[in-house]
Amino acid sequence: MDRVIKINWELISSDKELKKTILDWCEKNSEFDIERRDILRLLDRHSLKPKTIHTDEQCSLYMLEVQLPGKDFYGIDTHWNLTFGFSDCGHLILFETNRIYNQLTPQFYDNFLKKDLECSIAH
Repeated sequence: MDRVIKINWELISSDKELKKTILDWCEKNSEFDIERRDILRLLDRHSLKPKTIHTDEQCSLYMLEVQLPGKDFYGIDTHWNLTFGFSDCGHLILFETNRIYNQLTPQFYDNFLKKDLECSIAH
């Protein structure tokens, strides 16, 4: 079945939710049911390009790293780093998610630091 629904990556707030969303999109019950073609199709449908691709012929591994936009965390800009590892025959054997926090946004300063400063001066 051709999947036309796109995932809004910026609404996902946890690793567990991210993995579940990808599983649901791929229509799989377990992350070990996912194949390389499922992830490549996911990237293609969302117009994403892999950040890095590694192949280790000695261990018969194919590693794919992807960077996705993430939901702001209390005004801190974030993104997701996904790492997929596939066996030589295309089965998923590694699925890691890491949330990376970028620099503070002006909203963080306005919402938190400025309020704390005003509260401490008022008391």
